[in-house]
Amino acid sequence: QGLKGLAYLLKAKKKAIVNELFVYTFENRNSSADNHVEHISEQLGINEEESEQLFTAMQKLIKECIFENYSDQEVNAALSRIPSFNTDLAKLITSIVSHHLPNWRREVKSHQISLPKLEEFDWRVDIKSASDLIGQISVPTVLVAMKVNDELNEKKTSQIVNFELSKESLSAMLEGLGKIRDQLNSVSSRS
Repeated sequence: QGLKGLAYLLKAKKKAIVNELFVYTFENRNSSADNHVEHISEQLGINEEESEQLFTAMQKLIKECIFENYSDQEVNAALSRIPSFNTDLAKLITSIVSHHLPNWRREVKSHQISLPKLEEFDWRVDIKSASDLIGQISVPTVLVAMKVNDELNEKKTSQIVNFELSKESLSAMLEGLGKIRDQLNSVSSRS
């Protein structure tokens, strides 16, 4: 089935209806086609089965374009894979999807769970010269500063996280990072 259902958009009386249907589908992209069949049927004068096929095809195209980060040419190429698809409709859909894609990506990204990403990393060895306990004076420690970028934080994009490590905690951290590296290497060598 795939994107064939997009051909039902030829029944639209105006280009604005096609645009409205794509916006409507994006807003309802995570719900079942059953909930939207009536709205689409009314807009285009098609039966419920055709409406379901159209909604599913628009959902699929929108998700594919967002996930694959399609350019105008790639949107058009995806439509050209549909056998005997109307070229004028393909141009219209390409235009509509390309117009909305930046906003759709931003919208999806704002609702995506993402961890901060490491931008910069700095460290230094420091010798403690003052402490409440005599045994902790002249003990070497590592001071670490990491600049992380949290793309979801709208107020400030980067923040600096500082922390101190003793020789023991640094050894434990390095051992853990070594295990992570080994695991990543084994996963990447399989693919």
